Amino acid sequence: MKKLLIISALIFSISYAEFENTFSQIDIPTALLPATPGYAEISIYTHFGLRKEWNYVKNFDPSKPFDFDLYGTMALGNVFGTLKIYTLTDWALDIIYRVMPEIGGTPAVAVGIYDLTYRKHISSTGSSPPEGGYNDDNSYYWDVWKAGDTTRMIETFSLFLVASKHLSYQFILTAGLGRGRFVGYGPRSRLFNFDIFTGSKHNWTFGLFWGLTYIINEKYRVMVDFDGRDFNIGFRYTQPMLAVNIAITKFEHFFGSWKFSPRLGFSVIINPKIFKK
Repeated sequence: MKKLLIISALIFSISYAEFENTFSQIDIPTALLPATPGYAEISIYTHFGLRKEWNYVKNFDPSKPFDFDLYGTMALGNVFGTLKIYTLTDWALDIIYRVMPEIGGTPAVAVGIYDLTYRKHISSTGSSPPEGGYNDDNSYYWDVWKAGDTTRMIETFSLFLVASKHLSYQFILTAGLGRGRFVGYGPRSRLFNFDIFTGSKHNWTFGLFWGLTYIINEKYRVMVDFDGRDFNIGFRYTQPMLAVNIAITKFEHFFGSWKFSPRLGFSVIINPKIFKK
């Protein structure tokens, strides 16, 4: 326990919610939740841009080149909660509830809320623009700001419904609908939310997210997901009380504007029981 407190204190002093826990994919939730009583995990995540971004607006470049985040997950029955600490002033809580486990040909189903926080907008680099966020996310704000509309959709209280199903032993498909952080307005992501049918933005519109996992063996798996805004590709190595993850997030920016950058992320997820050994 003493070791855990020391490590946590170090992280707090230096501190986009990828790799929150071992039952999420890269940047989306899944419905395949652990059945272990008293389940708990701690995740340490860092990520950085793979190239320098152009300023989207003159004198405005909030995206941090290097970032640390800390997540802690605990379970109480079918309810799982994750406390996310992005910075010393930007905290958020995620809650997910298991509606039903996967049984036979029936997929597992869960509902939840991401980013319960006192911030109107939330990201790992800070809160509302111009003091926080990434250029690509903030561009939704700045495009309409230049047109005289300062409205940006509220990203807190990101409600979602998700289902997960083993297509075979090796392939797991996850798909869901969510609001807030799961809704994008980029040239590609805008095609995956309901606002495409209305031609205007709504705080309570919902977007589609999905993911596919390929299980190489019990220790290794490859993942790809679309979180409603970005495409992400990752790899996970798993031991009984430890998981190591690596991913390229915002993958679509390899093929888009140099205003925005793909990011490389790295995560270590541990079970607190490891400190008792």
